[in-house]
Amino acid sequence: MHSHGSSFQTSLKQMRLPEFQIRSASEKAGFWSLCATLFLLSFPRPWSLYTLGAMLFTGLVIWMIDFGNIFRRFVKVWYIVIPSVIYFIIHLISVLIQADRLSVLEDRLMFLLVPLLGFPVFTSKYTGEKISALFSGYVLGIIGISAFLLIRISWSIMSDFPGGISFFTWLNQDEVSYFSIGFSVLEHPTYLALKINWTLILLLFFSRLTFFKPGYIFVITILFSGTLLFVASKAGLTIWFIVVLVFLIDNLKKGIRNKILYSGVIAAFMLAAVSMSMRIQRISDYLSTTKSGFQMKILNGKTLTRGLASGILQYR
Repeated sequence: MHSHGSSFQTSLKQMRLPEFQIRSASEKAGFWSLCATLFLLSFPRPWSLYTLGAMLFTGLVIWMIDFGNIFRRFVKVWYIVIPSVIYFIIHLISVLIQADRLSVLEDRLMFLLVPLLGFPVFTSKYTGEKISALFSGYVLGIIGISAFLLIRISWSIMSDFPGGISFFTWLNQDEVSYFSIGFSVLEHPTYLALKINWTLILLLFFSRLTFFKPGYIFVITILFSGTLLFVASKAGLTIWFIVVLVFLIDNLKKGIRNKILYSGVIAAFMLAAVSMSMRIQRISDYLSTTKSGFQMKILNGKTLTRGLASGILQYR
C-alpha cells in the first residue's frame, strides 16, 4: 500500500500542472460516470451504456496522461482481466465456427474494455474516498426501479380488479399480466431478482459501505420483498428467503434473550414467507411438482431396497 502511494505521489510530481489538473478532473468525472452507470443498471439498457462510455473515455484519458505509472500498477494485477479475456475468446471462437454476426462480439468486447480502460478510475484515490457513494448510487437505482414497478402494477391492479373475488385468485387467473414478465417490463425477471438480492446482501451484511441507516434499510427490505413477490422468480425468492433468514438468525439473538420467543419469531417468518409465496400459482405449482418428485424418488428408493432385500433372501 505504501509503495502504491509513493509511486502515485512520484507520478504526480513528474506531471506538469495542466496534466495533473486534467487527470484530477478525469478521475472525478470517471467516478461519477461509474456511479451513474450503477444507478442506471436496471433502467433501459441504452441509458447506462452512455454513462459507461463516458467512464471508459475518462479512463482512456488517464491512461494517455500517465501511461507508465498506470501500466506498472496494472501489471501487478493483470489477472483481473483473465475472466473477460476468456469470455471474449469463447465468443470469438463461436463466431468463427458458426459464422455468426460480428456484431455479437461488440457487446462481448465491452467485458474486456471495462477492466482495462476503467482500471485508472477503479483504483483512483478519489474513488477510494467516495466508495460509499458508489454503492449507495447502485442501491438508489434498484430502489427507484422497484418503486416504479410497484407503483405501475398497483395502479394497474386498482384499475382492473373487479371485486367480488379473492384477490390472489383473480391475480393468478391472469398471472402473465401481473407477475414475472408482466411485472418486470424493463428486463428479464430473473436478472432483476438477482440484482435485488445482491442489493439486500449489501444492505443487510455490509451496510457500512453505504449511507443507509438501519431504519431506512428496514423500509427498503420491505420494498424489495414486495418487488420480489411480484417478480415471482423461483431462484430469486429462494435466495431472498435464505438471505433474510440468515440475517434474522444472526441478529435477533442479540436483541431477544428468550430462546422460545426467538425461535417463535424465526418460525413465524418462515411460515409467513412460505405462505405468501404459495399464494402465487406458478410458485405453488413449482413447489407441488418438486414435492411430488421428491416423494416419487423416496418411493422408488424404498421399492429398490425391498427388491434387493428380497433377492438377497432368495439367494440365501
